[in-house]
Amino acid sequence: MSDDDDCACLSVLVVCVILVPVYWLIVALGPLSFYPRVDSAVLAALDSSTTPPPDSTDAIRYNLSVDLSFNNSHPQVEIQYLSVAVAAFYGDFMLGLPDRTFPTPFSQGPSNTTVLRSSLQGKVAVFPDVAAELGRERAAGLVHLKVRVSLQLRYTVRGFTRLGHFYRYDCPMWFKPPPSDAAPAVFDAGTQCLPVK
Repeated sequence: MSDDDDCACLSVLVVCVILVPVYWLIVALGPLSFYPRVDSAVLAALDSSTTPPPDSTDAIRYNLSVDLSFNNSHPQVEIQYLSVAVAAFYGDFMLGLPDRTFPTPFSQGPSNTTVLRSSLQGKVAVFPDVAAELGRERAAGLVHLKVRVSLQLRYTVRGFTRLGHFYRYDCPMWFKPPPSDAAPAVFDAGTQCLPVK
């Protein structure tokens, strides 16, 4: 073997030693495409009220239960859920505090789906235009809500752990307005949650 052959073999080895870790850091541990999904939801209440003067205040009463599925479709990735929060929104107005009652941290193995149920209810003061828009939607026969899912995740791939990532997703839903204190409205069409930019 000549010196040129030895040099070529050494060059190939050096390139492989450099490229394999670079590939691993960029591709294998890069951001994963991960989207939660609303499987179903039940809207037991969504109505507005106004307190009489002099303290005239508009408020929205809400009662929403949501089943969210988190699908880890990656065959070699374990996902650790460090925190999970779910909040209900009417338009861009957040209805109360986020639900943070999930058993975090928890792990999800490769090729696995986890379903979490969130219950959001309460009464919150709103701007008059928000209450008026809800009144218009109820009169039209279709109300639009969304839940915002906030996650802090950490990935483990073949023993290598990637630092935590923060994600936020909006999950749109639409319901026939439930009559006051009557049968709840059910959303069973399912919807993909979309990343919040």
